[in-house]
Parts: sequence; C-alpha cells; structure tokens
Amino acid sequence: MPILLPILNVRLQACAEDWQQMSPTEQGRYCGSCHRTVLDFTQGTEADLAQAYATSPDGRVCGRFRADQLNPASRLRAGLRPRQRLFLAAVVLVLLQGFSARQAWAQLQAAHVCPPTSSNFLGMHESGIPTGGMTYKQGSQADFEQLVSARLQWPSTAQGRPLKSWRRTVRVLCMVDTAGQVVASQLLRAHSWSGQQPFLTELNRILAQLPQPFVAPNHYGRPIAAQTVMQFTFRKTASSH
Repeated sequence: MPILLPILNVRLQACAEDWQQMSPTEQGRYCGSCHRTVLDFTQGTEADLAQAYATSPDGRVCGRFRADQLNPASRLRAGLRPRQRLFLAAVVLVLLQGFSARQAWAQLQAAHVCPPTSSNFLGMHESGIPTGGMTYKQGSQADFEQLVSARLQWPSTAQGRPLKSWRRTVRVLCMVDTAGQVVASQLLRAHSWSGQQPFLTELNRILAQLPQPFVAPNHYGRPIAAQTVMQFTFRKTASSH
C-alpha cells in the first residue's frame, strides 16, 4: 500500500461560513462571502488536496474537511517503523532540495482566510501576505459587466428557455490571468436550468474580443492570477432562434 506524503508548509484555519448555506457547484460549493469555490475534501485524500493546490491559479484553496483528517503527518509518523521514518525523512529532504524557483515563489502566494471559529469547516492558506484586487482599465467592474452584457447574444444552441423569461442574468466565476485577460470558468447557481454550456461558450467568445481589460493584482510589483464573481445578462430578441 503506497504511503501518501503529508503536504508541507500548509496551515488549516477554521472558517465562519456555513457550508449548508452555500450554493452547490460542480466542484463543491460557492462561498458568497469569499467569492470562491469551496472544495469538498471530506472524502478526499492528501493527494487530492495537493492536486487542488497545485492547479490553483492564484495559490489559494478553500476546502471542507472532517475533524479526523487534521494533522495527518502526526498520524502517519506514528504508524511508521523506524526504517520507514528514516526513508520518509530522506524523501522529504530530496523534495525540498529539488524545488525550483518557480515552485518556491508559488508557495509565497497570499491567501484569503475567513474569520476563524470552532468548526469542522476549514480554509487553507499559505501565508498572511495581502493580495491586492484587480482593476478594470476603463472604469469599474460594473462598467465591464455592462459592456460585456451589451454584446452577448442568446446562444442558438440553447435548449428551451430559462424559467419564465427571455432574459437571464447569471453569476459567473471568472479567472483573470497575470496579463489581465478574463475567462469565464463556471456559472454559479445555474443547476436549475438546462443548457448551461452554450451560455458559457458565448460569454467566453465575447471576453476573448476584449483583450486584457483588467490590471491583475500583484505581490510587490509582480502580477498574479486571480478570480472573482461577475454578473452578466443574456437577452433573447425576436430575431433570436
């Protein structure tokens, strides 16, 4: 049976938000306070947590854990024989020495942490370095949302119509890369109506026509990727099919 190494240099801190009050998403649930997707690790492994951290665009991960999942490194060491502990220490040393400069910088990325409380719902963060917000070059984020909404077309491949209206306002989790380009990654609270993908595709089509509209946040002058929630409106006119 393979031994999963504990994740190094990561602290878990309690979060005050209520998991049951969050909106379900494909990957977990959406936290309206932090504007982030919270991943459900209650049935996951340390490898799943490491993968989520490695693929996070801004070096931040929020997740839900069971109490018995905490401090896995201590339980792992307790179950190892002396020779296994020596082997584990040697492997960890090699891994630490093999970190590239890019990986080392990634470990310094700041993370948002909700106010602590005594709960089994926990948030993960790497350091207390503050992260600045991204800025729309031509005004406010609301101005950007209006600009995009005015260009959106009702997807021709959309099935049926949403609820009782030909107008649909959606909340979207958007990623902003280090160059300031915006990409829509997922629709939030859209599980109640079918045909979501055509709307996401149409939104990304318009976003691609607006090159680098934002100034990305940064750490000490170095831009970093970020994510935020934006709101856009689709309208179906009489000529739309």
